[in-house]
Amino acid sequence: MKKRYILALLLFGLCALTLFVLTSCGKSEILKIELKGPEELYADEFDLMDYDIVIHTEDGRKKEMLSARYLSAFDLAKLQTVGTHTFEVKYEGFSTHFTVNLKSRAFEGVSFPSKTYVYDGEPKSITLANLPSGVVMQYNTENTFTNVGEYYISVTITKENYVTETMSATMNIIKGTYDMSDAMLESKYVLYDGTAHTITVKEENLPEGVSVTYENNTHTNAGTYIVVAKFSSENENYHPIPDMTAVLEIRKIHFDMSGVMFASKTFVYDGAVHSIGIDEAQLPPDVTVHYEGNGQSEVGEYIVTAHFTHTNPNYYDIPSMTATLTIVE
Repeated sequence: MKKRYILALLLFGLCALTLFVLTSCGKSEILKIELKGPEELYADEFDLMDYDIVIHTEDGRKKEMLSARYLSAFDLAKLQTVGTHTFEVKYEGFSTHFTVNLKSRAFEGVSFPSKTYVYDGEPKSITLANLPSGVVMQYNTENTFTNVGEYYISVTITKENYVTETMSATMNIIKGTYDMSDAMLESKYVLYDGTAHTITVKEENLPEGVSVTYENNTHTNAGTYIVVAKFSSENENYHPIPDMTAVLEIRKIHFDMSGVMFASKTFVYDGAVHSIGIDEAQLPPDVTVHYEGNGQSEVGEYIVTAHFTHTNPNYYDIPSMTATLTIVE
């Protein structure tokens, strides 16, 4: 019985020794580790999966992909930011250090173009073009203007892992031109009637804030007058409005001679001087008459002419009238 027990112990010890030898022979001893991967890249492109831990053993070397479990929380946080960072990788009791430069990107294609506007009373601004998403803009100056002027505008743009950039532009607001297409000063003519006449722009057609005054307007007597309309506005954001001119013509009229009669007449010779004439009560005011060939005493037939005169320049001259004065035996 005792011999069997001793034999079992010997067999157990032999198995244990064999297992130890087999185990020791199956695992190579690690000599060192190192990290392989990009040493410089943009911060937003950094990825642990692009790095390999190279493990050097007595039998050669092997690779294992880098993962967060081999880095400290402090180093992981650093690798989320722009800069040159040295971090430590720990693997089965070995460690190595690696330095990587995580660069900022520059904003490409982004522009802040200057712009010119014509004043129209509405606020104006200029904006960045081709701006990528996620950008934070901070205007360093006011960026909304309404009145005429030249404005210098500055804006700073930031984005994680990008180089902060400040850009400047100029916004010009130039003077506008009033729309006067409906505000017309039109020439006109009238017949003299003894009252004052004018020509005017319809004020309801004037742009808001515009007023008008006139030169050489308001006339009564016949004539041709050049009327000037002058426009003004307190809004300095508009160009001055050019003067407008038009012609006011007051035309002469004819005296109403429809009730004036100059009749021929026959007399019997009696040696006296005979004349024919117009009833002056029928003449329009300010009109006088004188005769040519009147006042005859001898037998005969005479053409008498009535000539009219007046002092009112607003009337045409009155044509002469004729009649026959006859003296018979």
